[in-house]
Amino acid sequence: MARLKWSGFDTLVVTADAPVTGNRENNARNGFDTPFRLTPRLAWQCGMKPGWTIGTLARELAARGMPHFENMDADQGPPLFSRTLTRSILGRDRLTWDHLAHIRKIWPGRVILKGVMSATDAIRARGLDLDGIIVSSQGGRQLDFCAAPPRSASGGDRRLSRNRSGLKRADMLLELNGLASHYGRIQALRDVSVTVAEGEIVALVGANGAGKTILLRVLSGVQPLSAGAIHFDGADISRTPAHKRVALGIAQVPEGRQVFGPLSVEDNLRLGAYRRSGRDLADDIEKMYAMFPILKEKRKDPAGTMSGGQQQATGACKRYGRLVPTL
Repeated sequence: MARLKWSGFDTLVVTADAPVTGNRENNARNGFDTPFRLTPRLAWQCGMKPGWTIGTLARELAARGMPHFENMDADQGPPLFSRTLTRSILGRDRLTWDHLAHIRKIWPGRVILKGVMSATDAIRARGLDLDGIIVSSQGGRQLDFCAAPPRSASGGDRRLSRNRSGLKRADMLLELNGLASHYGRIQALRDVSVTVAEGEIVALVGANGAGKTILLRVLSGVQPLSAGAIHFDGADISRTPAHKRVALGIAQVPEGRQVFGPLSVEDNLRLGAYRRSGRDLADDIEKMYAMFPILKEKRKDPAGTMSGGQQQATGACKRYGRLVPTL
């Protein structure tokens, strides 16, 4: 703040929405970590550019020491090269309303809050005597993932997720941040980050063994996390057991059909809806029969006597019957 005032600016824009992360593993594999890792590949690249290495980098090191990524932190950013530090965490998602109140108190000019996504936050910003807001969702246009744009800051009851500070960001329904998981001593997931906006369809594509199934198992709560966090509809569910995630609206259709073979198709659907009863359930079962007419024809038949595709359809409808799932 002192550096900004010294620079002579009279308007301060505080960005509250956190950028959507790119594919970290892909970036690291291509050497785009911050700071740069000292690797044989980097040494070879420096050797292939002797003019820059000697004329620019070596001269800077001799004159002023290790260069740093300035303006990334309050004091000094991370060094250009490091053997241990793999990336700089800016911590923008730790911004709180208390921070904004303090900024308003010490900044003599205008203060504008960027990244407001709801009327409630706009009213709260006004209560802090901020001079304006910018309604926006950090797009991450140059990155691998992009948050869906906002429709309206005040129109209707939008479901909005929150970052750890309590400031609402974008319209993300699901956020997986830096997930890792192990099968015993074998690491099956490493630093996986995925975002899913409300109303969005996201596909996981990969070869056998890439980690698609275990990622879904982690999301469902049947496979424990080793690191990272899962936020669903604004709440941290990283340690929430699987049966409670079902109550939140998370349903998974596993491969391999997994129906109760001796029971009828309709009994399978009702068993999947153990959390529900009454007329609403009957109406939803009729909706599922409308989607899969063959199931209605065979509703009294044992599920184990149907074809593989029909059993998979029964399994999908059984998960749907638990409650109308959000995810």
